[in-house]
Amino acid sequence: MRFQTSILSTLFLALTAMVPMPVQADETVTIGDNEFVSYGLKGFGYVGASAVDKYGDTISFGSSVALQKSSLSVASDGTYTFTAYGLPDRGYNVDGTNNYIPRLQVFDISFKPSDSDSSDTGNIKWSYKDTILLTDFNGNNMTGLDSNDKVTMNGYKMPAATFHGDGWGNDLDSSSTTTAISLDAEGLALIEGDIANGFWVSDEYGPGLYKFNSDGKLVDYIKAPDAILPHVDGKVTYSSGNPPSWDKDDWKVDDQDSGRDRNKGYEGMDLSSDGKTLYALLQSATDQEGGEKDYTDGTVRLMKYDVSSSPAKAVAEYVLELPTYNDPAYDSDKNPRVAAQSEMRYIDMLTFGI
Repeated sequence: MRFQTSILSTLFLALTAMVPMPVQADETVTIGDNEFVSYGLKGFGYVGASAVDKYGDTISFGSSVALQKSSLSVASDGTYTFTAYGLPDRGYNVDGTNNYIPRLQVFDISFKPSDSDSSDTGNIKWSYKDTILLTDFNGNNMTGLDSNDKVTMNGYKMPAATFHGDGWGNDLDSSSTTTAISLDAEGLALIEGDIANGFWVSDEYGPGLYKFNSDGKLVDYIKAPDAILPHVDGKVTYSSGNPPSWDKDDWKVDDQDSGRDRNKGYEGMDLSSDGKTLYALLQSATDQEGGEKDYTDGTVRLMKYDVSSSPAKAVAEYVLELPTYNDPAYDSDKNPRVAAQSEMRYIDMLTFGI
């Protein structure tokens, strides 16, 4: 397999794959029959820090973005408009984890590329449209809390969090508990580019791959191979070592023996164009392959699944060497450092953008 490393944003990588644009730059790369062109910086946009969704939560979409292909249009003045689905991470950037409900944020976007190499005014307009909460097989909300438990649904054993109170540190003396599937969402792929067909989300806790219908209800799940599942003393333990925000001092997690390194599960994921093949890539090496150190964790595993029917079928497992760089902040014995990947986009059967 061939991989093209890039620091392009998810939004522009996906947009470039969908829309032919006039050649304006000298830097090009040809992959198969496709020519990709680097245009430099053509604009930027943002959602204000005070923006909230319809549930009153601060809007975030930093893990991944997927485009609704049928919504894309180009006006006569060169303005692109389309609908995008943004995937937040497991919650707010606070010290610890909390009972943030995983979700998709829906935006209508307009983008008119700048004529210059830079712009001091935002020309990508994000207009909030809707929010889709992610729920389990039974319609119960999932959670961003670190996993301290397991739950079995529809024959699948998945990471879960069991907690007292509301999962935000309130009512901790309550005798009742709640158990919810833990999801540290990272990758997002609409099936055949259409939310109506449902979508897949990759997870770091398991790591696992979750399929949802268009309403955000879980309809299928793919468990990672045993060699990728995190083991402590020979037993699968899904914790990422990020305690609930109210329990930082008492949360104890033993060192892992093997499996995905903590917080380095399925970071990149994408579907083939026909929606029948799913690819998932670890962020860095498993612990037994050097994943505990940032200068030895460059050998990562890529999983390939046939998802044309359920249950999914494992087709292949590949090994990818991530790029490296020298960091002057570290001595030579801890260089070169590994550039851990954070996103992946399918280009063709043998080529991906990372």
